[in-house]
Amino acid sequence: MPLICASALAVVNLMGAGVAHLYTSYMFPDSQKPRYYAGGAVMSGACLVCALMALFIKWHLKSQNADIERVELEGGVLASSAIAGSKAGYRADGVVSFRYVH
Repeated sequence: MPLICASALAVVNLMGAGVAHLYTSYMFPDSQKPRYYAGGAVMSGACLVCALMALFIKWHLKSQNADIERVELEGGVLASSAIAGSKAGYRADGVVSFRYVH
């Protein structure tokens, strides 16, 4: 599932900055001024795609947090033990508990 989130972030960045210089000259021709219906529709569609991907990422991270909570409560196992580089704290008396911030 992390691959899906990474792909969604890549598409959002691509839509926001990567391809803007390619389609703007074709979506806003002088023949459509002053309204530019095609350009406005394409930009609105791109904003909608970005907003939907942001909502998907938020939902996915919330479900990942819920899964971590469930594993810790049911199994009594710290989910952070599966995270590379995590530490239990000073002299193993601390608790490290990973959660995604969304």
